[in-house]
Amino acid sequence: EERYEEIIEAIDNYKNATTGSNANKWRNEAEERLSKHRKSLDGKVLQNFEEVGVSIDSEELEEHSPFHYILEFAEVYSKRGGFDVIVGNPPYIRIQELKKTQPKIVEYLGESEEYETPYYNYDIAIPFTERSHELLSEQGRMSFIMTNKWLQSRYGGKLREKLADKKTVSSLIDFGDQQVFRGISTYVLILSLTNSENDHIDYAEVDGIGEDLGVRLDEISKKENNEYVSTFEASY
Repeated sequence: EERYEEIIEAIDNYKNATTGSNANKWRNEAEERLSKHRKSLDGKVLQNFEEVGVSIDSEELEEHSPFHYILEFAEVYSKRGGFDVIVGNPPYIRIQELKKTQPKIVEYLGESEEYETPYYNYDIAIPFTERSHELLSEQGRMSFIMTNKWLQSRYGGKLREKLADKKTVSSLIDFGDQQVFRGISTYVLILSLTNSENDHIDYAEVDGIGEDLGVRLDEISKKENNEYVSTFEASY
């Protein structure tokens, strides 16, 4: 809370400055305060690694460029407790590749109690989704276009279990083997989550995109069924 107040004070003073010199002064002050607290939180990240038996030094950590949302978006967390809306396309990287490029991150994700969903030969999109959901405000909503393989694969089991237990899935659009991104062979879905319980999931299967993806998405929003789209409600 003290971190929020310090940073927000400097940002507010910068926004309300009536002269150029005052604006520069508070902009620099905000940067100094952010830098100080970044170092403090970097130290906590190092401590978290050490607690699960992963050896990493400050130089190695810096290479990963840790991003502290509670600092960079201090106003959001102070006033809202998190983000009202998150929209994204998480990275699709299987653990086999991560072990080659970021072995200590893989080790940490496997040992840390902060993450519940990394399991078996998981994709980085799995813990990415878990963490993103935790960044929502109480009434927040998020929507990701992401790989659909975790829906049926063994490695997606813990994410499926977590989402089902909390009933946070509001809608799911599965494109099956339809190619959404031109020139790239990917199999995707659109997952929409809330930070509160839902009594059902608005589910849609897309069997053909046709000429215009936007038209298909509009049909789904209207719950229309045709040769391209099948929609229904799935109860928890």
